[in-house]
Amino acid sequence: MSLCAEASITAEQLGDEALALGLALVEADTWAAAAPSGLARQLGDRETKRQEHIYELILTEKHHCLTIRLMQKMFAEGMMRAGGVTASQIGRMFPCLHELWALHSTLLTRLRNRQKCSPHIASIADILADTFSHPSAEKFKQAYGRMFPCLHELWALHSTLLTRLRNRQKCSLHIASIADILADTFSHPSAEKFKQAYGRMFPCLHELWALHSTLLTRLMNRQKCSPHIASIADILADTFSHPSAEKFKQAYVNHLFKERFGIQ
Repeated sequence: MSLCAEASITAEQLGDEALALGLALVEADTWAAAAPSGLARQLGDRETKRQEHIYELILTEKHHCLTIRLMQKMFAEGMMRAGGVTASQIGRMFPCLHELWALHSTLLTRLRNRQKCSPHIASIADILADTFSHPSAEKFKQAYGRMFPCLHELWALHSTLLTRLRNRQKCSLHIASIADILADTFSHPSAEKFKQAYGRMFPCLHELWALHSTLLTRLMNRQKCSPHIASIADILADTFSHPSAEKFKQAYVNHLFKERFGIQ
């Protein structure tokens, strides 16, 4: 069994359930590379492309499961082991982590079982239909809704904008203008709704932008002086020493963790 390529964690630390799903395996990037020799040629270009799409979907779900597992094992459990963070605080930082693991690991299990039957998969449509129709789809919706509290609000705002753009698109292949739609969307009061929703989703965004854009500006100015940069130590020292470092700390720790997750 290979070690995970994506993170500094051993295969054994992922747990037996994760290993059974093949999360620790290093797999080929394409179906053709993983398939038995000559199968892609035998199936032809059209079917090979279809198999590539199915294979890519399975790998995407695998990497998503791995991300959730790493959040559980490295961050959530690791922070509790290190001390100073309670189970209640972890629950606020990583809401619905166990539910998301259960949902996605169940989907990946079904996909892996179908994959084991044959290197040439006839279809996964039934698996996807079961997963993303009621009542299973409702479980995904609820879990991600709790993980990202403003998701429904943002969906409503962006789907309204897309609906208006699509309606304009249907009128003619040659669209004269969408300026009126954008003006309505991104002016008061609609713009305020976007601002409030993204503000709750990403607290301290303006402060973090100001801090990082200032750092990037200084680095780019140094880069413009010469293709051979002697040093950026002075810029980093200024940025990550008091009082500048305190501003980063307040934005990332005091605001983000205290306001969003209730960690003191």
